[in-house]
Amino acid sequence: MKFNTRERNVIVVGCAMFVCILIFPQIQKIQKMHADSIEHIQNSELQLENTKLDRMIIQSERTGHQALQRKLQDRINGFDLYSFVQATLKTHTLQERSTIQNTGRSNAGLEAVEVQLNGVSMNELTEFLHALYESENLVAMNRLTSLRPASGGKGLYCLMQLHSPKS
Repeated sequence: MKFNTRERNVIVVGCAMFVCILIFPQIQKIQKMHADSIEHIQNSELQLENTKLDRMIIQSERTGHQALQRKLQDRINGFDLYSFVQATLKTHTLQERSTIQNTGRSNAGLEAVEVQLNGVSMNELTEFLHALYESENLVAMNRLTSLRPASGGKGLYCLMQLHSPKS
């Protein structure tokens, strides 16, 4: 069979159209798979970054926890919060204007004392709290129940609860 030029052109165009009709959906499928894989890679990279950040946060928390454990171990054996606060009050000449009570433990792992200061200046109070915090004995104010002008008109009245981990 011999085809003339026009028939050959029609057959070639028809075959090309047939091939395009068969191949075009496959090309679209491949392009969609490629786009999906790029999106999956981007999501995986984002998840990897989040995991790295989580790891850094956990490591910093562990480091902080280990530092606290070292401070607790380095603290004098038999540390007594009541005695320490009493000595700090005496050092800052606040013992005459203070009352201290051992309130026991707020929970199983903490010691707690309640300190009442009457007629102290803001500077004296600040210096007292700085001395407690800078001591490396892990003392923290848990609650400031009252801070108001003293009844005598001079200074402040302060009632606070201090906590420290039990040795």
